[in-house]
Amino acid sequence: MSAADSTAIQTQEQLLHKIGAVMFYSELYEERRDANYTFIQQFTNALKTPHSFTYDFPELPFLKITTSPDNRFRIITWQIELPGKIIRHFGTIQMNSQQLNLFPLIDRSEDMELPTKFVGDNTKWYGALYYDIVHQKINGHDKYFLIGIDTNNPLSTKKVVEVLQFNNENKPIFGAPLFQSWGRPTEKATRFLLEYKGDAAVSMSYDKTREAIVYDHLVPMTEADEGIYLKYVPDGTFDALVWNQQGFVIRENVIATVEEEESETATTPKQSDNLYQPN
Repeated sequence: MSAADSTAIQTQEQLLHKIGAVMFYSELYEERRDANYTFIQQFTNALKTPHSFTYDFPELPFLKITTSPDNRFRIITWQIELPGKIIRHFGTIQMNSQQLNLFPLIDRSEDMELPTKFVGDNTKWYGALYYDIVHQKINGHDKYFLIGIDTNNPLSTKKVVEVLQFNNENKPIFGAPLFQSWGRPTEKATRFLLEYKGDAAVSMSYDKTREAIVYDHLVPMTEADEGIYLKYVPDGTFDALVWNQQGFVIRENVIATVEEEESETATTPKQSDNLYQPN
């Protein structure tokens, strides 16, 4: 990026910083909503700056920016709070190309009757904040497994492993039956959802040594809570999603040490006020 382009995008970043303060700190939902729409327009303009793909917007800490291991694209996601402390996600896929090529992400999770069976494009997206991407070749085709968090509502949080692929027209498709379903191990799922008590600390990360996605094993708080996932918490052991050439299967009681990434733990609703510190 040239010095002139760097100056231009940093100038726009300062404006986005101010808009972001309203998105996160206004007590009025209407102001947060309108600021978010303004942010989307201004952020798109900023991404039109030549070589913007390499700029990580350090002054906008509420953005989760995650680049694919092969540098083909990056996913930029964020969230705002709706009335009732419900979380709505927003984002875009930016392709690594000379001309700006964006795929806006439209959160339709509320409309998905069965999220673990749903397959959609960028306009029908199960919203989440992504903090890691695992790349796999399956039958010669690129598949990208996106690890993220859905701070669903005050009672329930979900860890998400989403599969992303690009069709013959190079358009993004989310979801594919490549997961053993958590809670229903005999079923295939199009995405892996791990739901738990909203204020619990739950880790999920890719372990390169084991080539597995390792996460906290969850148990109900009491026997009466069996199957009520918003009352599930970690028990100190770990499970993993292990690749078997056909998909990810669950392996329980994996011996591992998992350190929660700071970039990931800072995205729960209870900590969202600390995500953004305006000047």
